Amino acid sequence: MNKYLLSLVFLLLTHSYNAYSASTMMRCGSNLVKVQDDKSTIIQKCGAPITKEFIEREWHYKGDPEKLSKPLQYRLKKGLKLYYTVEQWTYGKPGSFYKHLIFNDNGILQEINTGKRY
Repeated sequence: MNKYLLSLVFLLLTHSYNAYSASTMMRCGSNLVKVQDDKSTIIQKCGAPITKEFIEREWHYKGDPEKLSKPLQYRLKKGLKLYYTVEQWTYGKPGSFYKHLIFNDNGILQEINTGKRY
């Protein structure tokens, strides 16, 4: 019984680790790209992306509205949606899933998302 329980715990931990690493890292050949890498590092490791585009995302603020600027406070009180823009690069090879890399304003990788199959 103890061997069974130990195997189950090991399996769950391994699965959790793999799920986490998949969203924070991406393989390019023998190179590994990770969140917090900059654009030039990613270009060196992976080459040029298939596409580069700018995407608008809705901004959700959960903090104290009094800490925001007056124009932002006004917009939130009126129920107006706020948006910000991110840069997204897409990588993929035939037969694999697209990988979408999301960068912040400073050109630092913030997210790696998996998309549809290429």
